[in-house]
Amino acid sequence: MPRMHDFEITRDVEFAQVDGRPLLLDLYRPVAEDDVPAVVMLHGGAWMLGDRTMYAAERIEPVVRHGIAVASASYRFTDEATYPAQLHDVKAAVRWVRANAEEHGLSAERVGAWGASAGGYLALMLGLTGGRDELEGDVGGHTGLDSSVQAVCALFAPSDLVALDDHVPDPDMPFPAHIQRGPAFDGPSPSARLLGLSAIRDDTEAALAASPVMHAGRGDARFLLLHGDADPMVPVSQSQAMFGALAGAGQDASLLILAGANHEGPEFARPPVLAAVAEFFADAL
Repeated sequence: MPRMHDFEITRDVEFAQVDGRPLLLDLYRPVAEDDVPAVVMLHGGAWMLGDRTMYAAERIEPVVRHGIAVASASYRFTDEATYPAQLHDVKAAVRWVRANAEEHGLSAERVGAWGASAGGYLALMLGLTGGRDELEGDVGGHTGLDSSVQAVCALFAPSDLVALDDHVPDPDMPFPAHIQRGPAFDGPSPSARLLGLSAIRDDTEAALAASPVMHAGRGDARFLLLHGDADPMVPVSQSQAMFGALAGAGQDASLLILAGANHEGPEFARPPVLAAVAEFFADAL
């Protein structure tokens, strides 16, 4: 049986300021360990909802017990800024980890990204846009440090914004009970809002340029994709397409499909699934 680690949490760490307001992260770190591999965790919520504490007890803490440090970071929502602002924010979180690694007993060389849904999209983009000056931004400083990551785990992540916008949910797949289709989802789709559009079809070129599937083959990160086959919000075809693009480009990628799992379903917090996530990061970092 793998060794389980005690851990400590440092909350509300400011890793950047944007327009006078702080962007914060919570750092989960195995106790009494040094040079620990670190993962930047990015929550879901359609780029307009949620927070960095989501699923902390269910997903983050079990992975930390396997010896992986996790920095769960906030980023700007689409009511405040549009793409690529969100990517700039999470790149700033990666640079913060590298800049402050020694102080917190982390490895500055072994940094990954982990995200769910909208956060999974951002994790994919982190893994595929390293060294791209036009996407780097200057949020948070430390701009001389590398914002690329060596490993990415993406849960039920959008990968093709055009195809996602065309997706018609299967009526036989119920919307997740814990995610309400309230007023926040009225109007433009989340993908369109991300790009500041009324509809994706208004600028499919921009939507494709912002789609992870179009960046496959860039960088040398390793990828683990997880998706449920009963997801009406982000269909499993999104991860299948991402896996196909990565594999076709010769990148190291694995795809795990969870039978019967809905969007943000409890299946993604099962011990064998989280053990696989932790093992992936331990091996890839």
